[in-house]
Amino acid sequence: MIDQIFDVNDIEWDENEHGKTKTIIGKDLFKKNRLRLFVLKPNELFISHDHDFTQCLYFYSGKGKIKIDDAITDVYPGITAIVLPNQFHELENTSEENMEILVFESEDQYSKESPYVDF
Repeated sequence: MIDQIFDVNDIEWDENEHGKTKTIIGKDLFKKNRLRLFVLKPNELFISHDHDFTQCLYFYSGKGKIKIDDAITDVYPGITAIVLPNQFHELENTSEENMEILVFESEDQYSKESPYVDF
């Protein structure tokens, strides 16, 4: 049974080669979607990688850069970035504080009618 109301602070952090993550809502609830928190420490680099699902990243603290394919863009609180399946991307925290990112991940096919993505 999954609690419908829970404290995110009760969920443990996972550390991996890409940094620190916390899965808030995972595949135990949705088969093809997840909601996760990412934290990059000051001056930390989340190395270039790709995967076969879409990510929507909402930056809510810290400042840095995101590289998607060959395009590099500054990120700061309030910025949202969409990374499509198989797009290489990397994140760099260029600030002296943690960069915190709320990430929605979906294995569902994205809509080609979206006003947010240029296909």
